[in-house]
Amino acid sequence: MLHLHRREKCLFKSPKLILIGLFSAIGLAIANTIWALYMEGFGLTHSEIGFISSLFVIIALFFSLYSTPIMQKFKETKIYVLSLIIAIISYLMMSFFNTLLMFLIFATILTISSVFRANTFDLIFRDNTKDKDLNKREGLLYAFRNLGWLIGPLIASYLLIYLKVSNLFLVSGIFFFITLIFFLIFKIKNIEKERKKIDINIFKNLRSFIKKKNLRINYLVTMGISLWWGFVYIYVPLFMLDNGLTGKDIGIFLALIIIPLAIFEYPIGKLSGKIGTKTFLVFGFIGLTIASLILFVLNNIYIQLLIIIIASIFAACIEPTQETFFFNRIKKNDEEKLYPIFTTSWHSGSFIGKILVAGVLLFLANNYAYLAIGLLMGILAILAMRIKE
Repeated sequence: MLHLHRREKCLFKSPKLILIGLFSAIGLAIANTIWALYMEGFGLTHSEIGFISSLFVIIALFFSLYSTPIMQKFKETKIYVLSLIIAIISYLMMSFFNTLLMFLIFATILTISSVFRANTFDLIFRDNTKDKDLNKREGLLYAFRNLGWLIGPLIASYLLIYLKVSNLFLVSGIFFFITLIFFLIFKIKNIEKERKKIDINIFKNLRSFIKKKNLRINYLVTMGISLWWGFVYIYVPLFMLDNGLTGKDIGIFLALIIIPLAIFEYPIGKLSGKIGTKTFLVFGFIGLTIASLILFVLNNIYIQLLIIIIASIFAACIEPTQETFFFNRIKKNDEEKLYPIFTTSWHSGSFIGKILVAGVLLFLANNYAYLAIGLLMGILAILAMRIKE
């Protein structure tokens, strides 16, 4: 049994956490820019890279489901700090040991730590944000994260001219070290909540989540945007390499797809609090469906990349609304119990996108990957229409 007292005073340090989120995003973006490129260097096929990436997602899915009792038993701030330290060490090792086996070992460790890092940070941010400011702060957080995802690929693109691909993992580790330093300097406190016991029964937690219809649909919608980004960051760089483009070109492209997000997500986050999230979710998925079908019929890689960049506008309609929708529909005391289940939607979507496309590419040309993604986006657009505000 764990007894906690309700907080009497909250310092609301979400602006400082937004800055922390920026540096973390830069480090993560650098690693994601070279992830597929690094694995391709081992002579793996596109399908093999997709299947391996899918295995990492399964690991993340498992640990996300069972993270609830850990986050309830230990302070979220301590878990976050430990996950940052593990990430720093893992990136350091990945930069020095350039074998597929060592990469798989440290990538697995990194995947597990990333589950706890992401889950605890989002809960810490939510607890340090006033309820009336949640929509606006979430939009601002996504805006700064997007800035990080813009800066990260540009840094990677520049450094790939002078450094080996593996060296960029060390650069990622440096940015996570900066994240750790700022988190400790800002002295972010853990916000205690009233709780009678630790929720160790994962199946009971799942039932509690599934009983809420809106959360079920919210789960599927969030899964959709993760599916899209999982596809873009793993397979599109590989398609670019197939067409004679370089690692530098990949970095520039991955930076450009973030610009629409950086421009639109913050105002959309604010507007969603006034007119609701459903309109943006439906519009976003319909847009991604149309974009995917256009990509399927095109063969020019440069036009395809331009379409994907434009499609980020539709992604911007989805990203800043999904978590706000979730937090607005649960009690604070249920956050640690239900949020880890909700975050499995990211892993589920990423897994489906990677494994589906890997299977498609075993038998069909690259363009059919866009058709498969487009069909899934269309299904999710229909599901988004069923959300009740």
